[in-house]
Amino acid sequence: MTHSTLRQHIQQLLRQQALPQAHGELVKRLQHNPKDHLAWSLMAEVNAQAGDLTKAVKLLDKALELSKQPEDVLNRGKFLYLLGRSGECLQTLQALDKNSLTEAGQLDTLANLYSRLGDYHSAHIYHLRAAARAPDNADILVNAAISHNIMAANNKAKELLQRALQIAPNHYRAHYALAEQSSTAEAQAHIKQLTALLAQEQNAIARQHLFHAKALEHEQLGEYDEAFIAFSNSKEAVARNIHFDAAKHSAFCQQLISTPPQLISQRDNDAEAVFVAGMPRSGTTLVAQLLCQSPHLAPLGELQDLPQAVKRISGQSSTAIVTPEVISQASKGDLAALAQDYLSRYTGLKGDTERGCDKLPFNFYYIDFIVHALPKVKIVLMLRAKEDTCIANFRQAYQVHSPFHHYSFKLTHIATFYDDYERLARHFAAKYPNNVILQSYEDLVSEGERALRHLYDFCHLPWQDDCLEFYTRPDACATASKLQIRRPLNKASIDFWRHYQTQYEALVDTL
Repeated sequence: MTHSTLRQHIQQLLRQQALPQAHGELVKRLQHNPKDHLAWSLMAEVNAQAGDLTKAVKLLDKALELSKQPEDVLNRGKFLYLLGRSGECLQTLQALDKNSLTEAGQLDTLANLYSRLGDYHSAHIYHLRAAARAPDNADILVNAAISHNIMAANNKAKELLQRALQIAPNHYRAHYALAEQSSTAEAQAHIKQLTALLAQEQNAIARQHLFHAKALEHEQLGEYDEAFIAFSNSKEAVARNIHFDAAKHSAFCQQLISTPPQLISQRDNDAEAVFVAGMPRSGTTLVAQLLCQSPHLAPLGELQDLPQAVKRISGQSSTAIVTPEVISQASKGDLAALAQDYLSRYTGLKGDTERGCDKLPFNFYYIDFIVHALPKVKIVLMLRAKEDTCIANFRQAYQVHSPFHHYSFKLTHIATFYDDYERLARHFAAKYPNNVILQSYEDLVSEGERALRHLYDFCHLPWQDDCLEFYTRPDACATASKLQIRRPLNKASIDFWRHYQTQYEALVDTL
């Protein structure tokens, strides 16, 4: 069997989920020829699909010893990222001969990895190359469109989304992205189109996004009762596949307060990192953008490295990132190794800039670890009015497989999660007054310079006279706030929840 035939055969077996057969045939081939690099590479894919990414990396290393195939290097980077080893992933990509990647799918994978690593500029380059190679591939066009949105090129994004829908009229991600930037004139026609698609669509994830797109279009038309129904349908489309125990989460947060991990501070670590954290949709992106107008602070994006580092030193094998077991076991781990692990990535990302800003919202779970690993750290915890925060989360279509967003598929869960977060935020601000500061979203957008001067002073950043003009220098942004932060500070989102006051009070006030 030639290499081309072997690849097609094994990939067909993988599509059929026939993993034992694929594994057995590759074992026989390697017994006959242990130097067959493609067989080792395909064996890595079999193990990756079976969920053993660690073994998949080792098998790719064996394949690469025999032949330096660019596709294997790329897949190695992908598997390392999925293992939470983002620093090694970046090193692997740096060693990759990118000019040898000619297939659109490979370029798209490379772009997606760069995007997840927070390098949106490199990601954009390869998304556009992938789209140029595959102008009739709707998935690749949508990825390139989203990259345009991240880079603030919304008109170009819209063109690609419309082209993708000409190719695949039911492409749910394209409809969702298009609804985020529809005009009032376009909304009504799009609602009719979405209603027709939903009458036929059975896939839960597709229904989630199509209903969400419909809700956004109803909002565009000021039809808030209809929007709330569509948002609710979006959540319900996938809620049965989500498990969130509000009582257990509250108990876990209380454990972090009453029985904190016993940690020894790394006093020899003088890294002055800045973290911005808080409940999603509370203004974390805005604050990070304002602080990073300083030439002394580099935007690092939403790094997953700290949670992954805590998980690693915990020794826990479960897929869950943040659990009572992970926190308690990590407190017995090597905090110096955690600090070194995180700082190796942090240092590489900030480059020549003096300091870097990590804005993963859910780092609030790990504040004990952050402060003890990085004693000179400055942490900004955002607080926004409960009603606005809850409705803003309800209006967001989070990924079903996110390790952190399980709370967000029922409005009542969002409300209890908010209470848990606020309790944690106020606790940590009182516990670490030199490291942690609370920042009100409402104060920030209302008071502007006064509030921001206070934040700059707390973070030991020299005042930047033009920092409030951040919207005139749009940086790459991949969060849900990517459209909002292109505008000046404003109060438009304060009390937005009142459009849904009747529905909110009916559900939340009865808790």
